[in-house]
Amino acid sequence: MVIYNKDPMEVYLWDASALVKVFIKEKGSDKADKLFHSLNAHWVTEHTKAEILGILKRKWLKGKLSDDDYVGFIISVYDYYTKLNICPVSLDNYNYLIEAIMIIKRYNNIDIVDAAAIVGISHEILSTFDYESGSYLITADNDLAAVAQEYKIKVKNLNDYE
Repeated sequence: MVIYNKDPMEVYLWDASALVKVFIKEKGSDKADKLFHSLNAHWVTEHTKAEILGILKRKWLKGKLSDDDYVGFIISVYDYYTKLNICPVSLDNYNYLIEAIMIIKRYNNIDIVDAAAIVGISHEILSTFDYESGSYLITADNDLAAVAQEYKIKVKNLNDYE
């Protein structure tokens, strides 16, 4: 089921680098929080939750999060995830997997999850909605933002707002 924002053609796909800022207060959190609570159509890839949980684990292991904060953020991730739409791209689709691999081979600065986001937006979101519709990738990863723009994906980079 597709849920649209106030503008019936706007779709927002969140990268983990941006969505984690909704949970942890750090540089870019104010903008992430404002975007998250002002928009209605939040999308993620099927890999985003695991990536966010990995980010939280690394911060916890490095002592940047207390045990209680770590557990609280895990609960928040699962709670917020009920408000998100899952972009139907799957790397089980062999053609999508090959395309994602080609992206990471071409750009050494992004990983398979980022490549999956680009493939997902290109094939599942932009193929459904016109490019001029206002569909965006929201990220705090400058490398991903640059590569996504090369693929004609509109980007809201939280680093541009600081």
